[in-house]
Amino acid sequence: MKVSIVGAAGAIGRATVPELLKGGHEIRVVGRSLQKLRAAFEKEKVEMVAADIASAEGAAAAVEGCDLILYTLGLPYSKKSFAAYPGMMKLMVEAAHEAGARRLIHISNVYPYGKPLTQPVTEQHPRSPCSVKGKWRKEQEDIVMAASARRDLETIVLRFPDFYGPHTG
Repeated sequence: MKVSIVGAAGAIGRATVPELLKGGHEIRVVGRSLQKLRAAFEKEKVEMVAADIASAEGAAAAVEGCDLILYTLGLPYSKKSFAAYPGMMKLMVEAAHEAGARRLIHISNVYPYGKPLTQPVTEQHPRSPCSVKGKWRKEQEDIVMAASARRDLETIVLRFPDFYGPHTG
């Protein structure tokens, strides 16, 4: 399977690439900076693509010829940056449909849940964000989930509470 990892030079991409390679998958790592991709994956047998997925052209370059898109992209931690998430995801989903990708996995966080209403918080918890950043993340997730309704693209949202370890700085 050919896998495109968008935002590959981050913590999740760096952890995922070696595992996917062990599984025999063909990997395309995508980021805005070819220099950062080279630094992160110089010893790996991967295709490196520098693309700004905030543009339709960049999104198309990121996913062309891929079966699975692993969207790990994280933006700077600010309200202004988070506001870009929904638009970028719309472009990514459109590019995935046009490229004939079969699956999209979106790595998200727990912001869309808002304040915990249950203990523990499960997938059935209402998504009612209590912050602007949560609102943008929820809109991003809504785009991913709506894409699955078209039935030509399977999607899933994985929500992680926080990131620790190498390359999270």
